[in-house]
Amino acid sequence: MLCKPIDQLRPDDLERFPIWEFATDEESVQGQDETWVRPINADSIPLGAYSLSVAAKFITPSGRELIGIVGISTGSGIEIRHAALLADNQYIFVPALAYWNAAAEYEKIATQLQLVPADTFPLQYKLLCLVAGETSHRHGSYG
Repeated sequence: MLCKPIDQLRPDDLERFPIWEFATDEESVQGQDETWVRPINADSIPLGAYSLSVAAKFITPSGRELIGIVGISTGSGIEIRHAALLADNQYIFVPALAYWNAAAEYEKIATQLQLVPADTFPLQYKLLCLVAGETSHRHGSYG
């Protein structure tokens, strides 16, 4: 299977497989650790799952469109967590607003994207897969 560290995901990985899970049962494989993910062969986000990384389209207030992932768990309700942008061959971590140092991280993210914070946040997202049983794509924002 196509396992790789989460920070090595690229947009073409998300085009082929929009849903990824942590390969925690493979941590004993030489060279792999808790950061490795593997694709799930599914058309929708399964219910009863934890710590999935789901492809999403992001758009900044300045209109820049980006691809990335949103962390989602469906084990007991739908829980949206941190995200990451896959921009310019970078993996850019986007913490949820409740993250203890989110404001400082948002400034770093704007710099990495060569934007100012006002042109970066709030960063809107739309999941590229439906949650099982739903008829519209989940969306929201960071920052």
